[in-house]
Amino acid sequence: MSVNRNKESKQAIIQREYRERKLNKLIDEEMSKNKKLTREQAIKIVKDNIRKKNSENRQILRMKKRGSKIVKKEKEPEERKEEYITENLNPLSTAEIKKIKGDLQVIKKFKTDDDKKLFNRLSYAEQKLINRMSKFNKSSIRSLVQYLQKVKQVYKKDNQVFNGSNIGLLKDKRKVLNILSNYKNPKDHIYAIINVLKAFFNNDELIKYYETIMKKFMEKNVKDIRQNKKSEKQNQNWINYDKLVKIFKQNKNKLNDNDKLLMSFIIFFPRRLQDYYKMKLHKTGKKDMNFNYLNLNKFNMPSSFQFFRSKSQNYEDTTKRIPSSLKNIIMNYVREKEVKNNQLLFPKSNGKIHNADSFSKHITKLFKDITGKNINMNLYRHIVATNLSDKNYSMNQREKIASEMGHSILKSYEYSKK
Repeated sequence: MSVNRNKESKQAIIQREYRERKLNKLIDEEMSKNKKLTREQAIKIVKDNIRKKNSENRQILRMKKRGSKIVKKEKEPEERKEEYITENLNPLSTAEIKKIKGDLQVIKKFKTDDDKKLFNRLSYAEQKLINRMSKFNKSSIRSLVQYLQKVKQVYKKDNQVFNGSNIGLLKDKRKVLNILSNYKNPKDHIYAIINVLKAFFNNDELIKYYETIMKKFMEKNVKDIRQNKKSEKQNQNWINYDKLVKIFKQNKNKLNDNDKLLMSFIIFFPRRLQDYYKMKLHKTGKKDMNFNYLNLNKFNMPSSFQFFRSKSQNYEDTTKRIPSSLKNIIMNYVREKEVKNNQLLFPKSNGKIHNADSFSKHITKLFKDITGKNINMNLYRHIVATNLSDKNYSMNQREKIASEMGHSILKSYEYSKK
């Protein structure tokens, strides 16, 4: 007797019909929230939300598999779907508009005063663009503003000004590619263009086009990286790891106590930039998961580093044991400087928190003071990874060190240079 293998089972039919009913219900709810939405727009929103939720769930499973602790973020109030509303032009000033409409939702995502200052320097049209971008992109305010600036650079090359809404030039593929040919590595500008276009309607085909172009540049970059050759700039500023440690020990007294502690952290326990500029001392009390912590135990002895890394709707909580080489340095500093609970360890000279850019420049300056070379954090990670290769560290040793540095073992091999 022949069997029709393509025939859908009763169970499968029930599940499919349930999914369809659920999808239609979500679409109807979306359209009832915003009467100006077409059904096609509502379908896109709902499907994007479902994909986002599925992606977050997969991310949580991966983090749990790695043994990470998952901490739920507090939910923000539902944001107004401003990107789907067409508003009439109004001859009012920015201040008057803000007074009537209130603040944009994106300001709730400000982490520092620098975020606020950076945002307030933008025109109102640019602020609205950043507001729309922030709804589908979880990057920091600084990163979103950088995307805007890169698009403005593209417009400037064509003697035009991007005001936050005129995307006509970006639709001229040939002209944009001609402009991008002026850049040695235009992938950052292409990525910025993609992020800006996503904030506007009906650009799916155009976005796919730029994503294809970007993929080609990324593949070229990966090929160059995997050849593991130093760039000309890296060659000029390269110092092998053992020599660098020796120079640091000889010259560390050129630095003040706070910078000496910072460079001890950087050299003996290298991490991502934000892991240290957002670090506070913790003795007791509640922790703010927008920061990282140097934990002291009940005897006021340094016990661990705790890093909270933002992951969509959750925080990844990673705790690392403090190396013995750092414990005495930390203990002496905390006691001598009488560092208080919840105090930033590495603030600016005015006591305020660094941003990624200012902190990166500060570290490069400190390396220059110590070694006479222009070594930034990225180059230093290459130096550390190359040291592991030169000394033939085992796979297990490399994996442990890569984890402490906050990247994968694959990234460790890519960082290694010849």
